[in-house]
Amino acid sequence: MLDPGDRVVGGRLEVAAPTLVRLSATAHVHDGEPAVLEAHVVTVHEGGTAPTGAVAFRTGHRLLGTAPLDPDGIAVLPGVRLPAGVHPVVASYGGDPHHAPATSAPVPQAVVARAAPVVVALAVPERAADGVVLRAQILDAATGRAVERVEGVVTFALDDEVVGEAALADGEAALVLPQLPVGRITARFRGDPEHAAAEGVVR
Repeated sequence: MLDPGDRVVGGRLEVAAPTLVRLSATAHVHDGEPAVLEAHVVTVHEGGTAPTGAVAFRTGHRLLGTAPLDPDGIAVLPGVRLPAGVHPVVASYGGDPHHAPATSAPVPQAVVARAAPVVVALAVPERAADGVVLRAQILDAATGRAVERVEGVVTFALDDEVVGEAALADGEAALVLPQLPVGRITARFRGDPEHAAAEGVVR
């Protein structure tokens, strides 16, 4: 039984040279941005012709596209758009009359969700029994609603000099100072994997 790519020429069996597919992907892209996939088809046959044909790129059962091999055995598929997450991609070379088909090992293509824009609402300082409370709340920039599922800390500064920081809980951070600060108060949120950095100011 002949392997794919083998053929009989002049009564003699011509065996297709084994090939290897090396796949590389963009390190990571944000949701909505295009990724670039590149496959390099090499052969162990020395002194023979370079592989020709095309490479098909897939993730799971989804065909992302095909690209022809250039004279160096490289196929590039640009403009690949995938949803947020990590997608295992494989590249399959279909072979030609002199080179056997081959498929690459899976390569993860990471697509990072875009950070949602937020607003830091900094309240007027409140007097408390143990001093003065600086309070900041993280709001959704589109709706103005409080963002409760937000992580990280808020750094408070007085005229750009840091006076302390507080962890967020249910979208709010509070810092207690011994006395009322005088000057421009800034609250800076450093951002988290799902929310962009932002700051608010009160004078």
